[in-house]
Amino acid sequence: MQFCTGSFSGGCQILLSLLFFSCIIPYVNAWHADLSLVTGNSNGFGGEPFEVQPVLKVVQRSEYLTDSDLCDEYTITVEVYGRSNVKVRGSNLTLPVINGSLAFYDLFINEAGFQYQLLYILKNQHNQKIAFLIGERFDVYTGDAFQLGILEQPRNEYGGRVFRQQPLLAIQDRGYNIVRDVNEGRVR
Repeated sequence: MQFCTGSFSGGCQILLSLLFFSCIIPYVNAWHADLSLVTGNSNGFGGEPFEVQPVLKVVQRSEYLTDSDLCDEYTITVEVYGRSNVKVRGSNLTLPVINGSLAFYDLFINEAGFQYQLLYILKNQHNQKIAFLIGERFDVYTGDAFQLGILEQPRNEYGGRVFRQQPLLAIQDRGYNIVRDVNEGRVR
């Protein structure tokens, strides 16, 4: 049996074309996908999961993508958009797409702040970015008092002398934000 030796004949060119397109078409088809936000997350409180969690759907942008292409080889990753010093947290920030959709279940942000947005990134099985979506704006408020945190503590002090650095304590929520409306209590 001869396999594409010598000059390229018509049959060999067809065979090579079929091999080439059978490898490329799945990736081209995947790029015809887009993300749709079915349900956006709610506002939240520092360190506590959003009461309403985001739900996303992968939608077709063209006739080349079928529902069978929306398999669990695709994932969606979530991160905070435009604020590199703030991280979205949860037990899993990358989840598989199943039957074309996905629901996050315990996302939260520790840092209280305003006008946050989440960035959702659709990736294929080779970790290539296929599509992205920037979610709606939301706020994270300081939550209820949860813990006593040490903000500053004495270092390298000598017995019998006043500490140069006095301890500084604060009442904090679950996200380590200072709860400013607590004006009484007892520290033991």
